[in-house]
Amino acid sequence: MKTKILIILVVVMSFFTVACTTTSGLVKNDQDQRLADEWGVEIVGARLSAAGYMIDFRYKVLDPEKAKPLFKLQTKPSAIYDKTGDLLHVPSSAKIGALRQRASVLEKDKIFFIFFGNPARTIKSGETISVTIGDFKAEHIKVM
Repeated sequence: MKTKILIILVVVMSFFTVACTTTSGLVKNDQDQRLADEWGVEIVGARLSAAGYMIDFRYKVLDPEKAKPLFKLQTKPSAIYDKTGDLLHVPSSAKIGALRQRASVLEKDKIFFIFFGNPARTIKSGETISVTIGDFKAEHIKVM
């Protein structure tokens, strides 16, 4: 009897955890719809990474043709800390290049990442950033 209750509890909690941690596909706002229609992407989220020294920004390609401009080599992504206006750049090193995922062939429903440096760890969980990649702009993304 205790085993059955434990199994049911684990199953219920796993559904609850998935529902609480999924950031895409639950609630669409005007910006989500605009980015999907205009740029063919959906914002998956932004999370602190590397002990807070980086922000891991992720987005899903919904329409590879519309998303192509985001992957041009000469287009440099940046993030703006909404609270102060500070500009965050993509770190780059001689051996591995920019900490940004690239693809020669874009695939529908594939998730891509861009790391932004947060060297002073000024951006904390719960605060917002705006991401620009050329003419693309996603505003007020909450950092988890």
